Amino acid sequence: MKKQSGYTLLELGLVISAGLVLGAIVIGVANTSGEGSREQEALNQIHSIVQIAADRTGTGAVATNAVEQGLIATGSVPEGWIIRDGNAAALRGAWGGTMSIDTVALFPGSAFADGIRVNAQAMPSSMCTRLIMSTASAVHQSAVGGTVFRAPNGSLAITRDRASTVCTNSVTQTVTFIYAAR
Repeated sequence: MKKQSGYTLLELGLVISAGLVLGAIVIGVANTSGEGSREQEALNQIHSIVQIAADRTGTGAVATNAVEQGLIATGSVPEGWIIRDGNAAALRGAWGGTMSIDTVALFPGSAFADGIRVNAQAMPSSMCTRLIMSTASAVHQSAVGGTVFRAPNGSLAITRDRASTVCTNSVTQTVTFIYAAR
């Protein structure tokens, strides 16, 4: 019997198939980790913005709108977070949307700002769900559109399924976080 040199077509097909399957797994894992890092970047950015805003505005000040314009004008935020269009500027979110920031009174009837409100516009629904869940215990109030997940009294009314449904069905895709300013 003649000794075979090389590989059979079946052996080559099996090796190529196994390589394709492993490649698909690696690409899937890489895509998933990219989403996780974008989520972490967005979360870090929101926390940084809140910290910067709290440091710049202080507590006890009268509630104001458009804190982000003051942060942009004073160079308090990294240039990479700013979208410039002529004389106008806005804060760019790590997810590709924009953010607006203002100070708010946490307690009804108070004229003093003791909270920082971050409105995150055009947030993808998957990131919206993850951010709502990961910030649930850290924020004074969180909401998507008009649906409040954490009420000002601190009670939680949130599950991952509910957050996912609301984030997916929200027309505005605006996520609001209100943090107590120290």
